[in-house]
Amino acid sequence: MVTARLIVLLAIATLCSSSSQEICPSVCDCHFTYHVTVNCSSRGLSAIPPHIPKNVSHLLLDRNNLTGLRLPSLPSLTVLDASDNVIREGASDLTPTPNLLQLNLHGNRLTHCPNLQHSRITWLDISGNNIEGLNASQYHSSNLMYLNVSHNPLRNVLDQFFEYLPDLEILDTSNTSVPWNSYLSLENLPKLKEVYLRNNMLKKCSDVLSINSSQLEIMDLSDNNIIYLKNCTFHQLPNLRELYLDGNNISELSEDSLQSLPALQVLSLDRNIIATIENPVFQSLSSLQKLSISNMRHLFHLGKKAFVGLTELKHLELSNNPLLSYISEELLSEMKNLESLNLSRNNILTLAKPAFPPLSNLLHIDISGNSLACDCHIEWISKILRDNDSVITFTNPNNLTCTLNGSSVLHLIVLDENLSCPQTSLQHVDSRVDFQIGSSARLYCPHQGDQPPKLTWITPRNIQLVYYNTHTLAQRNYPSIADVQYNGSFHKDHYWHTTVGYYPELSEHPNRLVILQDGSLYIDYVLRIDSGPYRCIVETPQNKSTSQILLRLDYKVLMEVKIFSLFVGLGCAASFFMLNLIYVFIAAAARKCISQRRREAIMQFLENFDQYKTNKLSSLRENYNNQGARIRETYQNRMTKLRENYNTQMTRLREGASHIKEGTTHRVDIIKDKYQIKQRKLRDYSSQQLHQLRDTYNSQLLKVRDYGSLQLGKIHKKYKLKQKHMIKLLDTLNIDNCRTVIESECIRTESMLFETEDILCTPESRSLCSDEYITASSNNSSNNASQENLQGSGPTDMQYQMDNGNIILHNCLDHDSIDEDSHDGLEMFPARSEENVDQTQVTIQLGADIENEEDETIAQSMV
Repeated sequence: MVTARLIVLLAIATLCSSSSQEICPSVCDCHFTYHVTVNCSSRGLSAIPPHIPKNVSHLLLDRNNLTGLRLPSLPSLTVLDASDNVIREGASDLTPTPNLLQLNLHGNRLTHCPNLQHSRITWLDISGNNIEGLNASQYHSSNLMYLNVSHNPLRNVLDQFFEYLPDLEILDTSNTSVPWNSYLSLENLPKLKEVYLRNNMLKKCSDVLSINSSQLEIMDLSDNNIIYLKNCTFHQLPNLRELYLDGNNISELSEDSLQSLPALQVLSLDRNIIATIENPVFQSLSSLQKLSISNMRHLFHLGKKAFVGLTELKHLELSNNPLLSYISEELLSEMKNLESLNLSRNNILTLAKPAFPPLSNLLHIDISGNSLACDCHIEWISKILRDNDSVITFTNPNNLTCTLNGSSVLHLIVLDENLSCPQTSLQHVDSRVDFQIGSSARLYCPHQGDQPPKLTWITPRNIQLVYYNTHTLAQRNYPSIADVQYNGSFHKDHYWHTTVGYYPELSEHPNRLVILQDGSLYIDYVLRIDSGPYRCIVETPQNKSTSQILLRLDYKVLMEVKIFSLFVGLGCAASFFMLNLIYVFIAAAARKCISQRRREAIMQFLENFDQYKTNKLSSLRENYNNQGARIRETYQNRMTKLRENYNTQMTRLREGASHIKEGTTHRVDIIKDKYQIKQRKLRDYSSQQLHQLRDTYNSQLLKVRDYGSLQLGKIHKKYKLKQKHMIKLLDTLNIDNCRTVIESECIRTESMLFETEDILCTPESRSLCSDEYITASSNNSSNNASQENLQGSGPTDMQYQMDNGNIILHNCLDHDSIDEDSHDGLEMFPARSEENVDQTQVTIQLGADIENEEDETIAQSMV
């Protein structure tokens, strides 16, 4: 029962609280939906009405007479609109609204900014007030993303102000009453996407504006005093999509004014003082889709290349230009995606059919408000209006009119086909002209009657150049005769007129073939490919006539070049002949002076080499003999000691055991057998050592021989190569006498220097030059042969020298020559040291010592 009463009381309390929250002020409208909205707009309120619901999220107090903004506690309020009041104070305290996100105080009389320190506001509009300065401390730790301070008399904006707004994306500081004297830097706004700086009396955007934001998409610099665009920091804005430059004092656009804007899609240049656009100033704006050049009171001419590069343009505004009376036929030749063309309220008199590219979309054209003349140039418009089957449509076609003879007005849709047109025809022209290669040429297409509105030149390579002349301003699109004179402006960068030579690479130069203002074809530099027939086609809307001109090359200059080249060739040949004679005489004198000295140097080198070879071979033979003698001496000593030991044991056996004849005889036989076995092993080991020593000597001797032959061959080849070069030079000069003398001298010198058998081989080492070498006896030789090898002298054809533990082997060289330092290149082979010899002596001691204990035991047993 108590629980039921408690539930009823809670329900009643909830109903009472909800009804109290949904109470709406009597002067306002409330909407209790998902977002509770209280609309108190335009109620003439001078104070904030009471009984505002606590849970209100949108409070609208705009267009009243509020003088203050003191709100009750509204914790759920997120949007507050108090614009167009007379609020002077009270807007600085936002404590009662801790969750406020959007605050609109536009059109009040505030002198100070609201304090947004530590607030959650992301959208703030304080435009149209009397604020003169922006205090940076009031925006510390702010989350602002949108800030509008336009239409305020700002006098002092410090750079530190923007340091506290790192999340700012949209900034509007337009229409300040005085120019900013301080340097405005927006580099501390990395997330900035839109900036509006209209009517701030800026003269040079580079002097007062510094923006370096890769996220910036929209920039509005309209209604300032900017004169030039050269120093603007557009290159730092790669993602800029919209640029507004309306209402400035820009009088000229250059080709580098709008560079580095690859993402730009909208460009507005309205209300500037530009008079003419001749050059392709928009060619770098490859992504541009909308271009506005309207309301220009000084614009009177657009060159045919003004819009080159605008292939993606969809909307073109050229309206309300009172001096614009002519639109070139080639102005729109690259706009294949064009959808709307506004030519209204200009002063266009003649509108010939533009050279539209193949259009991909339906094109809407507005030509209303012009003073078109009723002639055959606008017949294409009347045809489109009547047939109504073209991709081109006109705005208000029933109201389009033209003027006939300056008085009567006719509708274009009912225009007769018999309209006045220029009457022109071709005159007889010379069908053949001659021009020199490298010169300039002009081809004329004379005509009778009126000036032809269209003239086409077709070259022998099927290049078409079209000349339009439907208006007096059309001639500004073509160079004049004065421009193509020798010192004219047309030849400013034409280097081929100031140098001598032939330049075939000019065939693709864009300004080599041009049409002049009188319709003639100008060839700036005649090439070989320019010869052939040229066709000239004169067209009017009603007829067409063709003429042909044959251009031939005048080869007179080639004959002059040929004669000049002959003289140059003869002079070069004579100079070369004289230089060769001088070289031959100098070389002969030099050879005569140095030939004897060279022979002496070669002979001295060969003598030194032979002496060095003899010394090394002698040292090698002496060292070999010494080692062989030591091995034989050791062998003899060990054999003597072994024999003495044998005799001693035999004597002892005979003396001590003579009475036991049989046992003694048997023991003697055993000792003899052991003695013979050890003697045989010692003899075989010594023979093997000598055999290895002689094999090593033979292999090293072959290496020395090959090395010497290689070095001597190199010198021989060098000598033969120089000899061949000298003979070739004599053959070239056709001097037989000198050639015969030098050949005989070379042969004599070669035979003298390179007889290696006589020069390199001395009588002492003559035996080393043969291909037979003495080798040691094999292990299977007899004992007598081994003893002879041990007792014999060393080989007469081998030497080695001990030098710091290494053996240097040399052989008699039978090839051509080696260098002076050739002995340094001989291979060094390791030699036997004294330790190895001693070890060999110890190893040879195979049967020198017989165990005394064993012998004594046998003797006692026999006794």
